[in-house]
Amino acid sequence: MMDYVPLIQSGITAAGVLLAAVIAASLAVRSYRKQKNLDRKQEQYESYIRAFMAANFWGIRESEICQRQQPKSWARYHQLQLESRLRYDEVFESLLLVASKEVHDRATDFHRCYLKGDVQNRENELKTEYAKMVVAMREDGFEKGMSVQEAKKRITWEA
Repeated sequence: MMDYVPLIQSGITAAGVLLAAVIAASLAVRSYRKQKNLDRKQEQYESYIRAFMAANFWGIRESEICQRQQPKSWARYHQLQLESRLRYDEVFESLLLVASKEVHDRATDFHRCYLKGDVQNRENELKTEYAKMVVAMREDGFEKGMSVQEAKKRITWEA
């Protein structure tokens, strides 16, 4: 019986090492999946914000250039404007795939506010909805603690 004691002890040690390796691998896979999901969300959120900016604010600069050029450039301007608006709509719809309910609700509120038109006269309302959406995006896996008012103060664009 004494001859088996070292064998049993080494078997228990090996089983413990194997169990620790399985647990570590399981945690690593879970952590990888969670990080991959966060990366996907962040990429989608950034894509949505870039598409909104492109659909709205590049047009001001482009229209000024077109006014100084031939009427032919207006056709190109309208084509680019349409393409950027279609891209915005496409990215907005794809938010449904990755965004939490809270983020999607805030993005929908912002989207509806944006679709009302007359952005210059409703700048405060639009910025408030935008700030709510940004705060929801930040809280959806990145960090908590920024208020809507704080986010609104940090918005640099003007409608």
